[in-house]
Amino acid sequence: MTKTILQLTTALALVTMAGAAQAADCKITVGLVMELTGPAGEYGQAGAKSVEMAFRDINGAGGVRGCDLVTDTRDSQSQGNVAVDAATQLVQVKKVPVIIGGIISSVSIPILT
Repeated sequence: MTKTILQLTTALALVTMAGAAQAADCKITVGLVMELTGPAGEYGQAGAKSVEMAFRDINGAGGVRGCDLVTDTRDSQSQGNVAVDAATQLVQVKKVPVIIGGIISSVSIPILT
């Protein structure tokens, strides 16, 4: 849980630095690559729910610079190569400013490298 909070805090700082629009009805999409299935699926599902709950609280308090945070969640299937493909699509196709993800190192390290 502490790791999820740290990831969320880092993501929020990056989103803020990304210069989110000031519009009252805007959304900031954050990519979420989690182990929803596979050996670590139970933990990834809990992590994804934690992020969703935190975003709901943040949005309820006014969001980030007036914009709501939303997630585009992808399943890494607890596999590094699947996680890299998901992260690449989020960054290159969806143009998300931030990715949160990887409860286990075999998923998070390949995304980072």
